[in-house]
Amino acid sequence: MKKILIVSTNEEIDEKIGSYINSEQMPNAEYTLVQERYGTMPLIKTYVDHYIPIYDIGDIDEVRNVAEQCRKWGPYDWIVQTDEYSVILKEKIYTILQEKNNTFTGEILRFRDKQIMKEKIKSIRVPQIYSMNQLAKDDSKFPVIVKPRSFAASEGIYFAKNYKELQSIMNDNGLQVNTYDDNFDCMKYEEAEKQDVEIEEYIDGKTYHIDGYIFNGMIEFCEASQYLNSCLEFAHGKALGSLHVNDKHEQILWKQFVEKLHKDLHFPDGAFHVEAFKLENGERIFLELAIRPGGGLIVEMTEVAQGVDLLLAHILCQIGEKPKRASRRTDEYGFLLMSNMSLPYANNKVKNVNKPKASVKTLIKADFPYDGDVIKKHHEYRDVYGEFMFMGEKRNQVKEDMLYIMDNYKIDVTEV
Repeated sequence: MKKILIVSTNEEIDEKIGSYINSEQMPNAEYTLVQERYGTMPLIKTYVDHYIPIYDIGDIDEVRNVAEQCRKWGPYDWIVQTDEYSVILKEKIYTILQEKNNTFTGEILRFRDKQIMKEKIKSIRVPQIYSMNQLAKDDSKFPVIVKPRSFAASEGIYFAKNYKELQSIMNDNGLQVNTYDDNFDCMKYEEAEKQDVEIEEYIDGKTYHIDGYIFNGMIEFCEASQYLNSCLEFAHGKALGSLHVNDKHEQILWKQFVEKLHKDLHFPDGAFHVEAFKLENGERIFLELAIRPGGGLIVEMTEVAQGVDLLLAHILCQIGEKPKRASRRTDEYGFLLMSNMSLPYANNKVKNVNKPKASVKTLIKADFPYDGDVIKKHHEYRDVYGEFMFMGEKRNQVKEDMLYIMDNYKIDVTEV
C-alpha cells in the first residue's frame, strides 16, 4: 500500500481528508497527517492512520522531533502540503527525512519570499523593489507599499506617502529589510516574520486573482476573477468582493499571463493562487503568487460554480493523480467577505444582525453571526462577520446584489 504524508496548518484538513477518502476521491493508501495546532489542543479522533500535532512550526527542534515521528511510518511515496504556511514546513520535514541539509531551499523560497519571487520573474512586469537609501534620495518614487516578505492575508501591510512617513512605519513597528538567496538554509528560515519586509512600488490599478492547478507541469485549470475593493482595503476594514470574469478573451489573456509566470518560476504540481493588477491601458502587472488554493471563499465558490474542488485537486496533483472535473454550472458568480477590522472594539458582542432581504435573488449562501456571539477584531479571511456567495444568469445582477450587501449588511455590537 502507498504511503502518503500530508503536512498542513489548515484547521479543518483532517475532516476534509476523511470526506475525500470516504467518497473515494483520494486513493486507498496509508495516510500520516502532520497538523499545526498552535494554541489549540490536538485532535482526539482523526480520519487518518497516523496523526502528529505540531505546535510551533518555527521551532526547528520541534520540527526535527516531528520529522523523526514521521520516519517510523515511512518511507513515504509522496509528501504533500495543503496551504500557505505548510509550504516551508513540508520542505523542512522532507529535508530531515532525506538526511539532506538544504536541497530544496532555493527552489521553494521563490514561492514564499516575495522579493526572491519578483527577482525570478522576467517575462512580465513586477513592482519595483526599493531600498531605504533609494527612497531617501528620491521623493518621486512615493507612495510605496511596505509588506512582509512571507506573510499572508494582507497582514502587516503599510502605505507610505513620503520618506518621513516611511521612517515612522519602519521604526514604530520594528521593521527591517533582510536579504536571502538561493543558498539560504531552510532550517534557519523563520516562517511568517511580520518584521521582515520589502518596500515596493505602489501600483494604482484594478486587482484580480487567478486560481487553478498544474498537473504534470501543465496548466489544467485556470480562472480569473476581479476583486471588488482590494486585499489591502480588506485589512483596513472594507468588505472584500470577488466577481468572476465572464469575458472569454479576458480569461485567455489571464491564462497567458500565468503561463509566463509558470515559465519563469516553474510551478510545482498542485494548485496556484496568483494576484495581479490591470491598469487602465490594459497592462497587467504581477502582485504575488502562492502555490496552494486561494483563501476566503475561493475554493468553495469555484467548486459550486466550476465543478472544481481546488483543495482536492491540489492534493491529487502532488501525488500524481489527475483531478476529475464536474460540469461547469455558470460563469456568473462571486463572493463577499465582511472584514472584522471594521468592528469598533477588540472584542465585540453582537446585539443585532441586519440580514439580507429576500429580494437579493442571486444570493445562494449567507453565513452571519447570531445575537450574543463575540467577535474579535482581526483581518483573517477565515473568520469574518459575514460570508456571502452569489450565482445567477447575468453578471450585472450578481454585481448589483454584491454591492447591495456591501452597502446594507450591518451588525450592531457592544464592547465586551
